[in-house]
Amino acid sequence: MRAATNEGGAPAPVRPTVRVQYEVDGAVMRIVFGDGRANILDASTIDALRDALPEEGRAPALRLVVLEGDGRDFSFGASVAEHLPDAVEAMLPAFHALISDLVHLDVPTAALVRGRCLGGGLELAAACDVIFAESTSRFGQPEVHLGVFAPAGSVLLPARIGHARAADLLLTGRTIDGSEAHHLGLAAVLAEPGELAAAFARWVGKYIEPRSAVALSAAARAARRPVRDAVDRHLATVETLYLDEVARSADGEEGIRSFLEKRSPRWTHR
Repeated sequence: MRAATNEGGAPAPVRPTVRVQYEVDGAVMRIVFGDGRANILDASTIDALRDALPEEGRAPALRLVVLEGDGRDFSFGASVAEHLPDAVEAMLPAFHALISDLVHLDVPTAALVRGRCLGGGLELAAACDVIFAESTSRFGQPEVHLGVFAPAGSVLLPARIGHARAADLLLTGRTIDGSEAHHLGLAAVLAEPGELAAAFARWVGKYIEPRSAVALSAAARAARRPVRDAVDRHLATVETLYLDEVARSADGEEGIRSFLEKRSPRWTHR
């Protein structure tokens, strides 16, 4: 993980899909990703996000790493095309490595969610310590509609909101708004549409800027332990389940291809 550097707070591009900006006198590292439309988490963006995350030799004043999708949405999720058999065996481990990087950072992390936060986008946000959401934002794990499931979501969501609430989202694939995400405990801070930036700035000014980086680092690592332990213990197992069983099943491939071909899937239940 190699953080980009910049001068005077100006955004520094890591790759075309990721920009890094330091704010609040170096206390906050903002990572903005995507193309400003769907902010798809394809292989290139995943690699760029991993490169952007700070290393252990980071600036000592850094107290928060923030992930934000470019434009109106957080992310529509991972590239559906990269879920086909010839690509998924490389893409999925890389994405899970990014999730592991996030839960092992020694700095608090946050996700700023506007618009849609779906599939891999929700998994990415759920790997962060604090989710900020607009009330009209949309959260969901719709993978089951495509004949597959959400591996990282299956590990992160139960650790964050409990088995029953996580199972509801994972098995139904339903989408919830930011208000329900806040009610479920998934989103910690709720803002009205257009007010997310102001709510985040107030939160940083009250809870991050006045604090010791040492204390915040220790607090984040201690509080994050249930999520980190779940990732360490179970993510490899569900990744294997996905790659060895679901991705190789007839329905798994049919669901992905039907989405790409814009038609209804024809399930064979095999």
